[in-house]
This record gives sequence, structure tokens and C-alpha cells, in this order.
Amino acid sequence: MKLLKKIGIGLAILLILLVVAIFVVPQEVHVEVTEKLDAEPQTVFNIINDLTMEQYWNPWQQEDTTMQLTYGDVTSGVGANYSWSSENMGAGSAEYTTVEKNSKIVSALNFGSMGAGDATYTLTPVQGGGTTVKWQLDSWTKRPFNLMNLIIKSSTKKSYKKGLASLEQLAVQRQREGVYRGYQIREEIMPGRTYVINRDEVTLDRVATFYAQNLAPLFKKIQEAGVEMSGSPSGLFYNYNMAKGTTDMAAGIPLSQDVTIQGASTESFDTKKAVVVDYYGDFKDTAPAHRAIEEYLADRDLHYDWPVIEEYVTDPSEESNPDKWLTRIIYYLSE
Repeated sequence: MKLLKKIGIGLAILLILLVVAIFVVPQEVHVEVTEKLDAEPQTVFNIINDLTMEQYWNPWQQEDTTMQLTYGDVTSGVGANYSWSSENMGAGSAEYTTVEKNSKIVSALNFGSMGAGDATYTLTPVQGGGTTVKWQLDSWTKRPFNLMNLIIKSSTKKSYKKGLASLEQLAVQRQREGVYRGYQIREEIMPGRTYVINRDEVTLDRVATFYAQNLAPLFKKIQEAGVEMSGSPSGLFYNYNMAKGTTDMAAGIPLSQDVTIQGASTESFDTKKAVVVDYYGDFKDTAPAHRAIEEYLADRDLHYDWPVIEEYVTDPSEESNPDKWLTRIIYYLSE
């Protein structure tokens, strides 16, 4: 009985201490880590500003295999948001409330029943090159979850340092090596060329059908004209109207000479600099490669002229494995 009495007293004291701690431990947490990254502010900013890039550098997304993300309609700039669900971290959401180009981003964090906070990224250019990034957290935690604040500060600091190291590695890879989302982006001088084309506005779900239906007639026209093709059959995309779900596109075949072909339209391009990527995979799944090129252009303040061209180098009738199909994607740079 004496032992049970001692255990009971011990538990009572522990409970009292726990209750006291709940009201003594601060509900507010402030954490900040500042590191110099060997990359320019614009590249670092563009990575942070795109929530879909967090999977490549955010320590929690990289380490928590149970985390499930749901992105909102906007994934960059003010209003960009996503929600998460995790066995380890519970559920919550994040939304960008302040975005100042190349200098500052504030993300409002909602930890559900646990509390809320703001994560702030402040970017400062370093003379001679590089960027100083300050990543800070200011959060408020509901009781009794505030007891976790005793360990959150140190663990968050370690995670922030690890995240900034990954961010630097990613930014350097983009800036120096031209590697984006696993795609090697390069700049080339594209020789002048002429395409025989059939152009129309097409719904996005009919792009492949439109291309296939027009290829054989185009081949027939150049054969009748006695002209040889000088490259791979291509898709030329003059714009995308996402609201209507359409694209102004053309099926095209490059010609060996600049000629007029009866009953067909032609499109000519002068010798010009372009950004190019070689994409391997199913022709209909090139969207990530286009995204990679757009990020490359944004990091360097480059602009492009329409149309965007996809050259379908591999003939599926000769290679049955879609993983080996090569599409060369070309963005002509504006003067």
C-alpha cells in the first residue's frame, strides 16, 4: 500500500507539473536561420515561389514518406497554396500571402487544431555574387500542444539548415548546369527551315488525333511536289487557351528547300537562337519538359516567340517502347 501511495503521489506531482508547464511554456515560437547560398536571388526566388518545387528541397516533404499533398489552383505567387496530410505531422495548409520579387515571400501556415504561424523567406543579394537567405518561423501553438515548443525550436533549426543546403544545391544545378526537373536544357543556334503545315484551333484532348490525321496528307503533298523532307515531323503550337481548353496548332513537315506547295501552307523560320530539351517518353506526356524550359527562361529573364515546336524524332512504328521515344522541344528566343 505504501508503494501504491508513493506512486499515486508521484503521479499527482507529475500532473501538477504538467499543468503548470502548460501555462508556463510560451505558446509563441520564433526560429530563424540565415545562410549564404552560392546562387543568384532570381534563381533562388523562383524555386521558393513555386510550391511544386518544395518536393526537391523542403526537408519535411523529402523525409516524410507518409505526407500527401493537395495543391490549389494556384501554385506560385500570392494565393499559391496546398494542404497536407501526414501520419507524422498531422494535417495543415500553407498559402503565400506576400510575394515580393527576388526579395521576400511570406507563407501563412495553418496547423489545424494545433495552431498557426508564418514562415518568411527574406532574400538579400551578396556583393560579388550569391544570396543571403533568412528563413524564419513565427508560430502560435494552442495549449496543451505548446509543450512541444520545448523541442520544436531546435528541431526546426536543424531542418531549416538542411532545407537551405538542399535549396542551394538545386539552385546551383539550375543556374550553372541548366538542369531543371531532371531535364538538361541547352541553348542552340537553330538553322533556318521551312515547314509545310496544316494549322487549326484544336481542343487539347484532340491534339494527338489532329496531328495523326494530318501527317499522311502532308507527306503526300510533298511527294507530289517532288520535295524531300529535311527533318522530323513536328507539331507547331502557336498558343494555348486554357480557359477554352484549346490550342492553335499545326502538324508540320520540314522541307529540304524553301518552296511553295500547291494546296498547302508553309511556315518559314530564319536562323535563330533557341532553347532546346531532348525529352524521352510518350509524346503526349511532354508537359514537365515544357515546364522545365519555362523555368530556365524565367531564371535568366529570357523570352520566346511562338510557335513552340515539338520534333517527333522517333518513329513509333520502328520503336515500340515509349520510354525510348525522343521528342526535341524548341523555344525560339525573342530578339
